[in-house]
Amino acid sequence: MKRRSFMKLAGTLLLAGCAKVEESPVLNRVFDWFAQRNDKVGGTLFSQSRLAREYSPEDVTPDFKNNYYSFTPVMDPATYFLQVGRVRFAGQGVLLEDNRPVFLREVQALPKKTQITELRCVEGWSAIAKWGGAPLSAFLETLRPTPKERYVFFFAADDYFDFLDIETAYHPQTLLCYEMSDKPLTPEHGGPLRLIAPTKIGYKNVKGIVLLGLSEVNLGGYWDRQGYPWHYGL
Repeated sequence: MKRRSFMKLAGTLLLAGCAKVEESPVLNRVFDWFAQRNDKVGGTLFSQSRLAREYSPEDVTPDFKNNYYSFTPVMDPATYFLQVGRVRFAGQGVLLEDNRPVFLREVQALPKKTQITELRCVEGWSAIAKWGGAPLSAFLETLRPTPKERYVFFFAADDYFDFLDIETAYHPQTLLCYEMSDKPLTPEHGGPLRLIAPTKIGYKNVKGIVLLGLSEVNLGGYWDRQGYPWHYGL
């Protein structure tokens, strides 16, 4: 029998209706129209062979800011684990089938990649850092996605959540990151484990990941449920 766990996403129920940034129905429709068109164009133009620019060590931003939206969760790397499985949606929660814990040491045992890339925030700022971690593609191969599982769902310790399309997940610069500047990733920057996808806007780069699931459907992430584009490629 398959192992299962039912996880309530308190405070950010995936299937609950989220209020738009603007209260005006007309403005919301206009905003949604542009967001949908941006997603369609972005998905069409995306290519796994198109790489984000990589920088030299001299370009690294010395004061990379902590940009957690609410609070900064602190997790002990020695006991930390990532719950992984296959996502099914039930009521106002997530059913994670075939689930198992993956400890940080297991991610670190995968081939390591380092890169110096830029993270761009939708707020208008950007910063450059040296990241180290396992290619998400290598990690996903241990889960063996089916042809129908076209999305990867991420849930974070601060209740943040998002979906990533499988093409971006398999991009060579998309990492499950556990190092920054050759040191263990700190809580302020998403440690022990975060997503780094330099081909995406900052809010797609989920920090403090505690759950990763393969999914056949995309129900939207936190910010696109507020009206922002979902795909948001750079």
